[in-house]
Amino acid sequence: MEKINQIEKSESELLELNKYLGMAFDAINMRQSTYLLEHAVVGAHDKPERQWWQAILELRTCVKNINTMKLDQEEAELEIEILEEDLHKLKPIQMKLKMISIERQRLRLADIIEARDMNVRYAWNCYKIARMIENKCHDGKPYSMDELEAAEPEYWRRRAIRQSWLQMGPGREIGPGNMDLLLQMSRTIGEEKELIPGDKAEVIQEMLDVIIKPSPKQLKGKSNGSRN
Repeated sequence: MEKINQIEKSESELLELNKYLGMAFDAINMRQSTYLLEHAVVGAHDKPERQWWQAILELRTCVKNINTMKLDQEEAELEIEILEEDLHKLKPIQMKLKMISIERQRLRLADIIEARDMNVRYAWNCYKIARMIENKCHDGKPYSMDELEAAEPEYWRRRAIRQSWLQMGPGREIGPGNMDLLLQMSRTIGEEKELIPGDKAEVIQEMLDVIIKPSPKQLKGKSNGSRN
């Protein structure tokens, strides 16, 4: 019993910090920082088309979450209304149990609202980044599916070279994951930039040319082009 009293006293003192806790919790109510979103989620990709694609994927996920949470919120509010009906007619012990159920629903409702707010903030950040890329790289317009597909070969070439370079060289003290993150941080949103030294990129490109041999169809196309 003494232990329970100590816990309750400590809890009471903590919960009296309402103003501080509210401000602190609100400050961290985001899925991740804008900086991390720019450099390690969207900025992890080597071309603006893929950066835009990732930003829109993140935005779409948030919009789906928000729509689901709106329904969850409405459901929780209705559950509270149902539980509160005829509450005054219950016996004291029954009323106490019903009040516990109501409080659980209120806590659930608070969690839903908090998560909804988090997703709305994140969605706006994704939208702003997508628009930033459009304005910087695409005349302020969204990319089309055809444009995204056309950019894929060069995107994957750059990605393969970057990841291969990170695994090269004996005795490297910085692991590939951290090296990759450092390279990502050196690029700004919408910027087209080779993130590894030019001579290294050429060496790896030669290796890829040997490993990934062109198909007979590609060779035939090159041959026809040379005749023309």
